Amino acid sequence: MFSRVSPEQKLQIIEGLRHGGRVVAMAGDGANDAAAIRIADVGIGMAARGSTSARSAADLVFTEPDISLVLDALVEGRAMWQRVRDAVAVLVGGNVGEVAFTLMGTALAGRAPISTRQFLLVNMFTDLLPSMAIALAPTPTDPQDRRALLAGGQPSMGRELLHDIGARGAVTAAGALLAWQIGRIAPFRRRASTIALAALVGAELGQTLLLAQQSHLKLLHDFGEALEEA
Repeated sequence: MFSRVSPEQKLQIIEGLRHGGRVVAMAGDGANDAAAIRIADVGIGMAARGSTSARSAADLVFTEPDISLVLDALVEGRAMWQRVRDAVAVLVGGNVGEVAFTLMGTALAGRAPISTRQFLLVNMFTDLLPSMAIALAPTPTDPQDRRALLAGGQPSMGRELLHDIGARGAVTAAGALLAWQIGRIAPFRRRASTIALAALVGAELGQTLLLAQQSHLKLLHDFGEALEEA
């Protein structure tokens, strides 16, 4: 913690943090904060008397002199980023599973396991509904969940995301292929494609329903790890 530092020392602190690989936000409401606000990754100007210089140099301007608004903005931003990450996993993973199921089914039967119209129906249910559910998901209001978002860092868009996409695709393809193979056994052979369609939709929507619970548990796990490290 630092207190009673000069404008030059503020610049040195920000440069030191950035040199260490940190993303730095600087909030201030006076002319002596303007230079530090300008060089920070995120400059925040606080509304106050004589804060014109700080607000002019800032990327964001708070209309109320309440520093706790920074935490609210971080929670909202990380919740939105989590929704983007979940949407990518849901949509790309589901499509990977559909393609894999089609290729394996065609290799086994010599023709596509479901028709083009059925594929359109699958996409309508497994792309539109999950996307709406994820996009309309509310930002957590529970204090513990909000602290977990702050402590857990940004959701991974790298190897962890690729793992989730692969797992979702594998479960979707395996479930649909198993259902379709069972459907090919008499007396259900004429309904095999309908059974496969229902299995595709059910597998993808079921995983989407589990996603929210898994995200909540991961937040709590990350929060616990952050507390242990502290």
